[in-house]
Amino acid sequence: PRAPGEASAGSSSSAQPSSASSPAASGAPTVPGEVTAESLSDPDSDHYVAAIPEDLDQAQKEVVVAYVAHDRATWRAYRAMDGDHSAVETAATGQALQSYRDDYAVWSAEGLHMSGTYRMTVQDVALNDAAPDEAIMFICVDQHDLDAVKADGTSGGKDIQYYYSHTVALSRSSGSWIVVAEESNGVVDQC
Repeated sequence: PRAPGEASAGSSSSAQPSSASSPAASGAPTVPGEVTAESLSDPDSDHYVAAIPEDLDQAQKEVVVAYVAHDRATWRAYRAMDGDHSAVETAATGQALQSYRDDYAVWSAEGLHMSGTYRMTVQDVALNDAAPDEAIMFICVDQHDLDAVKADGTSGGKDIQYYYSHTVALSRSSGSWIVVAEESNGVVDQC
């Protein structure tokens, strides 16, 4: 979850429980078969995938599943704010992981955690023909039903209820896709 004007280049919002260290543990399918917005959504953590592109090939499905596992991991971490970063560390590295850590530290220092329902839309998945182990995704997040709350459950007064767009880079290593970078494209009118 991001507030307008946040300086870091893009943490995403999702999280897996601390015991989850793989897409299977996150509830996302590990071997893409039926990869739909519904199958990727996790009502138990109020993390919903609103839409994904139709007619994805097998490699694109694998990228989507990996990103959703990462997104859910960060969302769950921001909700729990218990200092357990293991699920995010399994799904991200490099700039993406550092941005998550930076944003987490800010929210933690302010004594805030996320509450509400998180919705994201996968707008596009592009594999690099010249480098098949690299992919780019375009994501839109609807944060209208989110709030950053204090330990007592009252609002922290942060302005985070908006749509925002970001670009995500993933890399495949040892057969698994991992998020390596995220860049905010800013607030948008709608997803």
